[in-house]
Amino acid sequence: MKSEKTELKEKLEKRFNCLLKDVFNRDTGGLYEICSPDIHIFGTNMRGIVGVEQVAFYMREKKLDEENVHICLNNLKTQILSSHFCLMTCGASIETDFSGKTPESYFLWISCLWKKEMDCWKIQYLHLSHGQGVEIGIKFHGCMEQEYWLYPDRILYIEARNMKSEVHSQDGFFILQEQLGACEKKLPGYFMRIHRSYLVNVYFIRKVEKYRLRMITGESIPIPEKRYQQILSEIMAHIV
Repeated sequence: MKSEKTELKEKLEKRFNCLLKDVFNRDTGGLYEICSPDIHIFGTNMRGIVGVEQVAFYMREKKLDEENVHICLNNLKTQILSSHFCLMTCGASIETDFSGKTPESYFLWISCLWKKEMDCWKIQYLHLSHGQGVEIGIKFHGCMEQEYWLYPDRILYIEARNMKSEVHSQDGFFILQEQLGACEKKLPGYFMRIHRSYLVNVYFIRKVEKYRLRMITGESIPIPEKRYQQILSEIMAHIV
């Protein structure tokens, strides 16, 4: 049976997801249910906005084509501070793809303070900041039309299997519809194709053994004998 705190967290997180959906659909109706009348917003282009009416006006004036804006929340965390206050933080990977323009991806840190008003929880403060200096989530395509936004610096390695790719990450295990070559093109230079079936993040290698790598998780990944010296030199070039 769920505790009251767990139920409250799930409730607020669901309402927060609905709010973001409304924002990108320019639907201001939900704002009045979720936001406090005197909400304060700080950061990015919305700094200095006070009051739900100003937020609604901003949203109506913002020229966004909602069908071409995609958002994915990462690491959503909710902390109950007291019986009347709750803090929520998360990262948001946002992708825009407007007609005639180059697709763009960017990252926002989002934090908001919920306050209980007349037995109803509403957002009183909202802070947005660009994720400068952090890894941006990269979109991958999974099975059944699923989409995953994965952080490269948390991926240990990717293995090719049956025309698909299996991602082994600190955030879990993911099966992608994309082949290993397509994944390699999306990832930073610290990923090495050490084998036709393996793409490895060099920063998660614990040690190099004879004809194999030992990852920090203890897993072993084979190195082709003919490429052993070349791969060893490339790994050393990355980490030294």
